[in-house]
Amino acid sequence: MTSIYDQANYLPDAWLYAGSNKTWTYPCFQEDGSTPLNISNGSLTLVLCPYGEPEIISLVKMGVIASAYSFTVSFTEADTINLSGKYLQQPIVLDSDGNTFRPGQGTVLIFPAIATL
Repeated sequence: MTSIYDQANYLPDAWLYAGSNKTWTYPCFQEDGSTPLNISNGSLTLVLCPYGEPEIISLVKMGVIASAYSFTVSFTEADTINLSGKYLQQPIVLDSDGNTFRPGQGTVLIFPAIATL
């Protein structure tokens, strides 16, 4: 038996340590999940919210186009130093016509930073 969730564009689970520098690449697909989405004339952001609380935005990062069908997001120490727990990540593409598209969604685990001496 299949469900609507079988067709969703899930991003692979990801993790990082709070306060670390990390760059992730996000491939973009159309709603069918297999046809590449051309983002070459768009702008891109990544939004993080606490898992189960989509109304609370914890972090918004601008993306950089890596190819016609993917973009990268770079996290700095300051972006995540005060975050820990399970988060939902959702890339957002704004195309040249002003249309908004969310090509996927997934979870991110952020492990707390341990205090240093």
